[in-house]
Amino acid sequence: MFSYFLELDIDAGDNVNIDMNTEPETTATEISSFSFLASLVSPLLALVQPTTLSFPPLASPSIHPPTTSALSAVHISALECLNNVFLSLTASPNPSIHSDVNSGLTVWNGIWSALSLVGTQTGLGQERRQEMWEVAAGVLWGIGRVWKGNLVCLFSLFANYVYVLNGPPDS
Repeated sequence: MFSYFLELDIDAGDNVNIDMNTEPETTATEISSFSFLASLVSPLLALVQPTTLSFPPLASPSIHPPTTSALSAVHISALECLNNVFLSLTASPNPSIHSDVNSGLTVWNGIWSALSLVGTQTGLGQERRQEMWEVAAGVLWGIGRVWKGNLVCLFSLFANYVYVLNGPPDS
C-alpha cells in the first residue's frame, strides 16, 4: 500500500502551495495475505458455519423458529460479506494473496464445509437454505477469481456439485 505525503506551505495571506511532485513511500502497514485472512476472512468463515438449529431438516420443524431465523440470517450475512471481500479483491488484485494458495484452499474448503452442513433439502420453509447456496455460489466464484490458475482442480469439483444439485443441463 502506498501513502502519499503532500508538502503544504501556508503563508499569512492564506495562500496554499502544494508540492504535487512527492514520491509515494511504501509503508510498513502493507497488507500481507496472512494478516488479511486472519483479521477479516477467518472470522467470517466462522460465522458462515451453521449449527443444527440454523437449518433444521425438512421432516422436523425448528424447536425455536425465531432463533433459527436469526441464525440463518447471520450465516447468509457473513457469506454476503465474504462475497463483497472477494469481489473487491477481483477488482483490485493483491499478488501476495493470489500467491497464497493454502489460504485459498482454506477458504474454499470452509465454504464447502458449511454447505455440506446446510444440505440440499428444499421445500416450503426452506428458502433460507436455498439463499445460502445462492450466495455461496457467488463467494466460490470470487474465490476462483482471486486464486485463478491456482485452484483449477476445484472448479471441476464445483461443477460436479452443481450438476448433483440441479441435474444434467437441458439439451
